[in-house]
Amino acid sequence: MDPPDFYYITLEVVNIQNMRFPFTGLTKGNKVGAHKGPVEAMVTIENELGTNDIEYENVGKEPTSRLVDAITSDVENERPVDRSKQNAKSKINFGSNAIVSGPGVVSTPLVTKSPREWYHVTLEGVSVRNTRIPFNIGVAKYMKDVVKEGNIVIDSGTTMTHLPTDMYQKLENTLRGAIKAIPVEDPTGELSLCYKNVNNFRIPTIIFHFAGGADVALETNNTIAPYSGLLCLAIIPSDDLAIYGNLSQMNHLIGYHLDKKFVYFKPTIC
Repeated sequence: MDPPDFYYITLEVVNIQNMRFPFTGLTKGNKVGAHKGPVEAMVTIENELGTNDIEYENVGKEPTSRLVDAITSDVENERPVDRSKQNAKSKINFGSNAIVSGPGVVSTPLVTKSPREWYHVTLEGVSVRNTRIPFNIGVAKYMKDVVKEGNIVIDSGTTMTHLPTDMYQKLENTLRGAIKAIPVEDPTGELSLCYKNVNNFRIPTIIFHFAGGADVALETNNTIAPYSGLLCLAIIPSDDLAIYGNLSQMNHLIGYHLDKKFVYFKPTIC
């Protein structure tokens, strides 16, 4: 039986540079989009092309749920925090053109686990300045050094990044202490860390530490989004599933090598 939180559509063909590749089964999540989303289409096309290298340049797409619909609408309409390229578009490359290389590239292993339709990676922790917050902050002390493989899904179809509640709360508390501005209450009650929408608003860099030494630095554009006339943290708590969403992926080249089972990150200006 198909999961109830997903809408299923069938695409008969995809046209890419005057070439046609048939495939079926693209899914779109009803709530948080915890699935491959657009990347699933890439993987299916990859199977038809016979190549195992995929790269996309993410500018943040595919909102789901009322909350992220509102955030995406605000991002598109207001464009604060140096979002100057209003007509920016994502890119998809395949085969040898999809290899992410050069200065600044880091990589982390893909973890094969159920459900296999999702891309699982291992997040060891996040840090803000000198404060490092482990992924498993809420477990017993004797388990602190044990990080479960494949504990987070990387998904271009989910707008916001979802972290375990204990980890998120520690991150929020750390940011509150590091940001000089005074927090403002979100009138909708949806988000818990918001500030007045002012020009050139900045928060400290948040570094996501993935397995294999892949440290991905997220700047304000990746972590703060306009919402209800405010600027709010685009990371939310979730005890269901940890997800690395597409706002966190903006201005990065992200490559998937399906044979080697690695994901590659390279900061760039999309």
